[in-house]
Amino acid sequence: MDASSRVTTGTPTDTAIDYAAIFWGRDSGTHLDTDFIFDYLIAKRGKYYNLSYYSRFLWQDTAFVLSENSSNDSHALLVQNDELEVIMAKAAELASQYLRDNEDAVYYAEEYKRLKTEYLMRNPSQASIRTTSRYNFLHDADSAMSNRDS
Repeated sequence: MDASSRVTTGTPTDTAIDYAAIFWGRDSGTHLDTDFIFDYLIAKRGKYYNLSYYSRFLWQDTAFVLSENSSNDSHALLVQNDELEVIMAKAAELASQYLRDNEDAVYYAEEYKRLKTEYLMRNPSQASIRTTSRYNFLHDADSAMSNRDS
């Protein structure tokens, strides 16, 4: 598609776009199939980053209201599939401990550790690590003086 020859209908606001309509033409002798479906459409400009943001508001209801705790059965947990596996393993471990099923508790504890390690390996943190360095000028100056005097 050539975005430079696009046609804009109406006066859309960039922050309030509900849908995108895509039309294309063809030569009269060209066969054109119907029933096209787009299930993942991306229009991007500039640099694109796939970021995960963490929040304490992990629950969302059907009205898209976020909350810290689930208060009814319409709430959905806002996590990725691989994150859900880690959560479920930990939940199974805690439930097994509560039920005093030590064999299952040990199994799920190991499964949780394995899944968490795999998740952290696939999703390394890109947070900047703060470092500080200290330099003892007096110690080095004393060493230099003693070496010079000898």
